[in-house]
Order: sequence, then structure tokens, then C-alpha cells
Amino acid sequence: RDILHPTADIQSKQRLDTVQGGIAGSPGAAIGKVYFSSKSLLEAYHQAQLSGKDGNFILLKNRTGREDIQAIEQCNGVITSEGGYASHAPIIARYLGKPAAVFPDISFSKGQANLQGHSIEEGTTLTLLVPSSDPPVLLFGEAALIYPDLGETALGKLLNTAKKHISGITI
Repeated sequence: RDILHPTADIQSKQRLDTVQGGIAGSPGAAIGKVYFSSKSLLEAYHQAQLSGKDGNFILLKNRTGREDIQAIEQCNGVITSEGGYASHAPIIARYLGKPAAVFPDISFSKGQANLQGHSIEEGTTLTLLVPSSDPPVLLFGEAALIYPDLGETALGKLLNTAKKHISGITI
């Protein structure tokens, strides 16, 4: 079980179609509408900000490069079809604390992505789960996320003890 990254509630996962596999790039969980280019994601992000709507997005591309950094900063997670653990998207996502995964089976055609019999169109809501020790999972729809609570874990107790003795620590 991940204690430092969000994960999905088991019951909410069960009602959604799921694809498991690929390469974990950066652990965590993200929910968002999928966009296939940085330009379209940033346009949707700015439109959401102006209208006060949901600004949760996931970038889904063959691969990312330096031109995608602003979109990666604004989105909740990144999915690519090319690369691996040490490729661009996972490295940038780890730096920004966002989940990333590589699904080599994704193919793109005519404005949609296809993965193991599932068609994904821009604007489709997905949930990306990237556990620390298991293969990534892509859920078609919105799962309920569970955020970590360090409370009674050994790490939480250590941090609380440190907080009592060192000023400036926030938990």
C-alpha cells in the first residue's frame, strides 16, 4: 500500500472498465479529462479557469518533450505510449509530484487513442493509478481517490515527533 501517494477506493474501481499494464513512471493517482496535445490541454485549462469549471486534465501523447512542460505543470497526470521509467514524461512528472505511466499498447488514429479494445476521445474522463510496486492501471471514468494519512504510521509518528522539536515543519 502506498502511504505517500493517493490511490483509488476499491469499490469505486470495481464499477469501471480497467486496463492494467505498462510501465510505472511516477507513482500516484490522477483523475482528469484526457487531451492529446499540450495546446488543446492548455486551451481547456484556460477555458476552465475563466469559467470556474473543473480543471482536472491528463495529458496523453506518444511522447513528451520540452514543449510540453507547461501542460504537464497544469495537468494532474501524464500518459505516453513511448518511453520508459527514465523518459521525459516520467522524469518531469516525478519532479512535479504527478503520476505518469507509459502504455506501449496505445495507438493513435483519427483524433482518438486506442488501448486494448477501448477507444479514448479527447475530453474523456480517466483515472490513472500508478502504484509504487505494481503495474499502472487506467480506469475508464472517475474513481474516488483516497489521499494518504500518515497519522499512525511509523513515518507519521516520526514526523510528529520532529515537529514537536523543530520549528517550521508542517505535516
